[in-house]
Amino acid sequence: MAAPDQDSILQLLDPAFTPTGELLRELPAERYPDPSPCQGWTVRNVADHLINALDLFARLAEGETGIDFTAPEPEHADPAGAFAEASGRCAAALRRPGTLDAELPFPGGAAPGWVHAHIAVSESLIHGWDIASASGRAYRPDERVVSTIARFQAQGDEEERRASGMFGPAVAAPEGAGEFERLLAFLGRRA
Repeated sequence: MAAPDQDSILQLLDPAFTPTGELLRELPAERYPDPSPCQGWTVRNVADHLINALDLFARLAEGETGIDFTAPEPEHADPAGAFAEASGRCAAALRRPGTLDAELPFPGGAAPGWVHAHIAVSESLIHGWDIASASGRAYRPDERVVSTIARFQAQGDEEERRASGMFGPAVAAPEGAGEFERLLAFLGRRA
């Protein structure tokens, strides 16, 4: 994968995290048990996974070592508050000088910090949509975020990511679909 302009991904952290944070703040707790587009996961499972992923990226960017990538993901009593804390910590850690150039640990092997940043943005974008879709809420992501993540997700070994479960099998995007709908279809989601 080619390294993108690093300032651009840093400028997209807040626009990626804000719509998802707003969604979680407005989400009634009675919607947490609803099934999500992620097979076998509820809205609550998706929210917890997203919070834990952003917390993990923050810890890695801060230089924490000895992280057990196989440890069970904790549940959060206050998903909206936990997301605000994890996304803020993640953004601050990724913005530290030198972080995007640093090789950081990752479950599949070390990767540059800019890859971590793109995955953090992607996680918020896609799982934000998952939560919105499952709970019947509107979700309007920033167009710059969508374009950047569409380019990022098109790189690398697509078959390997599908085989590992990171992506579902691609589905056909509806005729006349916009860029976000096409990205969702590429990742195996039906908009």
